[in-house]
Amino acid sequence: MKEAAKEMWEMIPMKSRYVLFFMLGLLSLGTVWFTSCTGVIGIVKKYPQDNIVEEIVEEIIEQKTGLDLDLSPMSEEDDG
Repeated sequence: MKEAAKEMWEMIPMKSRYVLFFMLGLLSLGTVWFTSCTGVIGIVKKYPQDNIVEEIVEEIIEQKTGLDLDLSPMSEEDDG
C-alpha cells in the first residue's frame, strides 16, 4: 500500500507539488484569518456600550476641553 502511494506521488510533477503545497498553505492561512476575524467580531458584539474605559476617556475629554461627549452613540446615556 505504501509503495503504491509512493509511486503515485512520484508520478506528480515537482511543479504541481509546489502548487499543491502553496494552495494548502493559502487555505490554512485563510482559515486562520477567518477564524480570528469572527472571534474579534464576537468579542466586539459582546463588549458593553458604556464600559469603564469609555467613561474615563469621556471624563478626561470633558476636563481638558469642556466638551461633553458620548463616545458610544448607541448607549442609553442621559443627554440632558
